[in-house]
Formats: sequence, structure tokens, C-alpha cells
Amino acid sequence: MPALTDADLRLLRAALEPGETVEWAAQPDAVRTAFPALWAWVFGLPWTAFTVGLMHGTGLRFPLGTGVESVAPLFFGVPLLLVGFGLLSAPVWAYVGARRSAYLVTDRRALLAGALGRSLTIRPIPPEAFAARTLTLRPDGSGTIHFHALADAAGPGAAAGLGKSFQHVPDVLRAERLLADLAARALPASERAGRRGSEV
Repeated sequence: MPALTDADLRLLRAALEPGETVEWAAQPDAVRTAFPALWAWVFGLPWTAFTVGLMHGTGLRFPLGTGVESVAPLFFGVPLLLVGFGLLSAPVWAYVGARRSAYLVTDRRALLAGALGRSLTIRPIPPEAFAARTLTLRPDGSGTIHFHALADAAGPGAAAGLGKSFQHVPDVLRAERLLADLAARALPASERAGRRGSEV
């Protein structure tokens, strides 16, 4: 399965600002990312079998005849069959998408990156968006960080499979600490002083 290529990595490095340093980088666990898509495969199996049976039952035979009745099953059967193939291939596309994704935390911001074909789509996340986030931690140290400020965001990232989270990444606690530090530094000085005073 394809992973991030050298060309993808060059584009990712080129997207960094002058002097910007990468503090943490990871890729999502492709198997865990693809696992929820198995439900689509389970649904797609009977869907596709039913579609094939329906097309056969309505008179589709090969070689095709010249009459309208011989090709009519194709008009409704082929779209249904394409839906079935899409459902069956959903875990594969989820796996490939995860393999061609990357998450970064720099000394200034966070980045979500996803490759689609020869292009790389990058979604920068400013520190102001870190305040509202949820951490899901697993016993092996991996986990997910969801950015609530991006929940309603839309844009070209959706086409490249970019989500709104650092999904199924290793060493997630280190990423969480770096995000918390960036979020704290992004607060106005008066608010930072107020928070320090409340912690005393």
C-alpha cells in the first residue's frame, strides 16, 4: 500500500514557515483507521449479491441482445452495482488514506496533511483552536485528539480525507502536552496571569 512519498515529504517541509521547527510528527494507525469501514464492507456484500441477482432475474444475459428488454437491467443495475463496489472497497480506501496522512505539531501550530494523487493538502490549525479539544488515550500510549473548533469546518481538506483530529496516533500524550503549551502561549497576557493566579 502506498505511504507518503519523498515528494510528499518535500511538499510538507516546504509548507513550514521560515524558522519553524517540527516538535512532533506521526501518522495514523492505518488498521485502526480502516476498521470502522468494515461495516460498509459487511453491508456491501449482500447489497452487491442482491444487485447481481436482481439484474440476472430481470433478464440480463450475455451476450447482450439488440432489444430494449435485454439492456434495460443495465440502466438500474449498474448504478446499484457501483454503489456495492464502493461499499466493498471502503476499508481499502480508508487504509490507503491513513497511510498517506500525517500530523505535525511545530513550535507555532499544528498541521493536518493528506496526499491525494500527486498533490498534498495541508490544513494548518492555529493555537487558538487548541483550547477546545478532547483526548482519547489507550493503554498502549496511542490515542486520538479531536479539535472541536474544526468540527464545522469545510474546505478542500475534505476531498483529501483530512479529518478534524489526530486519529489513532502513537505517543499521543506528548502531542497533547505540546498543544497545551502552544494554547497557553496563545492566550492574552492578562488571561495567562489570571489562570496562574487561580492555580495558586
